[in-house]
Amino acid sequence: MRKKEGLNIGKQIAPKWQALSIIIVMMIANSIVVIFGIGDEKFPWIIALAFVFLYIIFNSILLVFAPKLRMYLSESITFYALLVLLTALFTYIISGVSFTEVSNSIRPIFIVFTMGYIVFLAITISIKLLIRRIDLEEQKKLSGKTSKKKE
Repeated sequence: MRKKEGLNIGKQIAPKWQALSIIIVMMIANSIVVIFGIGDEKFPWIIALAFVFLYIIFNSILLVFAPKLRMYLSESITFYALLVLLTALFTYIISGVSFTEVSNSIRPIFIVFTMGYIVFLAITISIKLLIRRIDLEEQKKLSGKTSKKKE
């Protein structure tokens, strides 16, 4: 039996490359904001949150196409933690505003994003497993019909 060929996007865009690209673009955006003095002192932190949210959305979607679910999931969570830490570190360096100074408004958002990320991953895993099960059921039905026709 020939193996089905499908989209292999998840393997092509590993979580480390997703996180790295998000960090690079966030660094550029935050640098532009600070250089031109756009917004208040919290604005670089808001930009950082926006890019963390982008990682959450894209990573959860690309999980559906990942060939090795467990490996992709462990890498995703690891690089999410690194992304949050590096984003916070760079935002502090570029803006001069520490996390504790903006923690009353930024910390709850990071917590909500983290919980939302876990929920997105759970939903995506459920969808992927459901699709896999439906595909197996359909293959069983098709193989059953072809064997009956041969008899």
